[in-house]
Amino acid sequence: MPTRQGAVRHRNRTTGMVDARPTKTPEARAATSSKHPGVTPRELELIGLVLAGYTNRDLARTLDISAYTVKHHLASILAKLGVSNRLELVLYAADHRLVSPGRVKGFPTRNHPS
Repeated sequence: MPTRQGAVRHRNRTTGMVDARPTKTPEARAATSSKHPGVTPRELELIGLVLAGYTNRDLARTLDISAYTVKHHLASILAKLGVSNRLELVLYAADHRLVSPGRVKGFPTRNHPS
């Protein structure tokens, strides 16, 4: 079965059907370069919002995704960076300058009551 240029074959485990899926764009590959191995641009966005003080509920509402998806993204990030909780994620991100808190495009820093 021929595939489109720039696509790879993928077999759906449920249906057994084979489909062609596009490969990563050069921009996507650059975003997951050696500076942040394996961390996607969406995950970097999530890390920035966590650094800005967003809760899982805030993340879900802001990014228009489910709370389950937020948990999945965070679990993936924690595994990729070798940290075990949100505090370690914040410390790692700050130490390695993954993102600047409050500087995530289009998202303000959360204001917590004093």
